[in-house]
Amino acid sequence: MEDAWGVREEDQIQRFIKLKDEDFRFSGSYSGRLTYIEVLMLEGRDAGLKKKFIRTLYERVAERCGIDGRDLEIMMHETQRASCGFGGLPADEIG
Repeated sequence: MEDAWGVREEDQIQRFIKLKDEDFRFSGSYSGRLTYIEVLMLEGRDAGLKKKFIRTLYERVAERCGIDGRDLEIMMHETQRASCGFGGLPADEIG
């Protein structure tokens, strides 16, 4: 995220959820290596920056994890700053 968006590593939060095979259903067009990445972010990034991030994810996941792009799904969700908080403050009140 730092390369694509300029978000410092110490400001990034990640969580990983591994599902049991029986709890992860998908069509036969994917292999058993299907990986789904959801990105929650504050609103305001332009389409070009989001596309750069998506391309970077596809490249890095392929290089580092050996997962083909056909087995990688990426979904981004934008949240209004007033709808979330960090460090005890609403995000729209943080400098």
